[in-house]
Amino acid sequence: MATTDKAYCTEAQVAAITGISVSGNYSTTTKPTEAQVLEFMENRAAEVYARLYQFMGTATPGPSGYSVTIDTGSDPGLAMDFATRNANAIGAAIDALEAAGIGESPSRSERIIDLAALYEQALDRLRDAAIAYIGTANRSETHVSNGDVTVPSATAVDQQGLSFTSNTDF
Repeated sequence: MATTDKAYCTEAQVAAITGISVSGNYSTTTKPTEAQVLEFMENRAAEVYARLYQFMGTATPGPSGYSVTIDTGSDPGLAMDFATRNANAIGAAIDALEAAGIGESPSRSERIIDLAALYEQALDRLRDAAIAYIGTANRSETHVSNGDVTVPSATAVDQQGLSFTSNTDF
């Protein structure tokens, strides 16, 4: 199984979501091929990175081949790692299913539609993971009460372009 340092997820994670490859591995003879799946993973990782950049700016962690990576030494770091891998794998799985021609039958098209909705939800969850991650990287303490979190020195931008800065409740 080939790997890439330009994706957050692994080929095995994509195979598990698609269920296409019986052995859990893509190859030169599978549809899609292993090279195609790796490209799908890298392309979707770039999309995940771009989405994170909206929230995090220059501190955005990329996959292992990037100069800034996710510090998994904290719970927010572990959550961020899971959120990025999950979104990356779901997006690449959509591409793999489309390349396999799964969308040619109505019942299988529904699977792609369901995965597309799941992918959008995963990208939306990146915002929460990014905000929590920024908070642990840039703060001296976080105040938590009744489910509200105040991050004293974090800055993030939501999908509508609104900026949240210090002492903002999330």
